[in-house]
Amino acid sequence: MGAVLPRKTPNVQDEKITRYGKITLDKKARRVCADGKMIPLTLKEYELLIFFN
Repeated sequence: MGAVLPRKTPNVQDEKITRYGKITLDKKARRVCADGKMIPLTLKEYELLIFFN
């Protein structure tokens, strides 16, 4: 393989709450909010969101 993927720092992976503009991911509570409103996600949707985070 010629390509090397950039690695995240351990501190970024350990954060409990991540914010992207108006979207908030609470990894401890497994909750996603947009504009302060909870977004209902299936377990698979949540796992994919965290995976691609």
